[in-house]
Amino acid sequence: MAIDFVHLHLHTEYSLLDGVQKIRPIFEKISKNGMTACAITDHGTMAGVYEFWSMAKEFNIKPIIGCEVYVAKRKRTDKDATLDKGRYHLTLLAKNKQGYQNLLKLISYANIEGFYYKPRVDKELLEKYSEGIIALSGCMSSNFNRYLRKGEIEKAEQWIEYLKHTFRDVYVEIMKTNIDWADKLIPLQVKIAKKYKLPIVATCDSHYLEKEDYIIQEIAWCISDGRKLTDPQRRKYESTEFYVKTKEEMNDLFKDYPEAIKNTVKLAKC
Repeated sequence: MAIDFVHLHLHTEYSLLDGVQKIRPIFEKISKNGMTACAITDHGTMAGVYEFWSMAKEFNIKPIIGCEVYVAKRKRTDKDATLDKGRYHLTLLAKNKQGYQNLLKLISYANIEGFYYKPRVDKELLEKYSEGIIALSGCMSSNFNRYLRKGEIEKAEQWIEYLKHTFRDVYVEIMKTNIDWADKLIPLQVKIAKKYKLPIVATCDSHYLEKEDYIIQEIAWCISDGRKLTDPQRRKYESTEFYVKTKEEMNDLFKDYPEAIKNTVKLAKC
């Protein structure tokens, strides 16, 4: 029998042109699969939170309100075309009412003061509005994983230390995406989690509902980037694994790290 699992990193159509799944079908699928909770972590926005919360109540599933924020490389007010066009991802989840209110403040300031290509927060905002928020180390576009990919282990560990200093609750995300370089990072991610006595959680960074829907996501990217599907230079997924997996699929994927599955449920009960 599969251990219960909770999706903690999930994008809806409110991640505009970077997420294509509607909210009701998400709950229809996870409810049918027997899941008891689910998070919403749209990119740089909380516009879908009310619809998500309402639908969760309809299906008797616990909603976990979150956001995948964009973190500025420097300060949120810095807008130099050479230095500030890039940004990092960070997954944040509200633990309580205070955390929810702080997420709203973070996203508001990100849009009002930090918007440069995307709405961005910075360390100052994260430190000021960290109360009641659970931080996950993030996807392959996070500060943590970009450092690991480049072999800059010390910088990756410094970022984890920063998260531990800033947030009371920190988890290290591990994903099995069928992308070779990304999957090879998992043992190192787990090693660092153990070094800093942090729990690991399994996520799948879902952007679409079913595996075959990856093409819809790529169409959305074409619209976003002003390209055609026939363009060989267009943005493409390196795998087709970023869909809403069942708990059976997640259990099978992470059979070598069962604690990463169990910890999703523990986090959902915080």
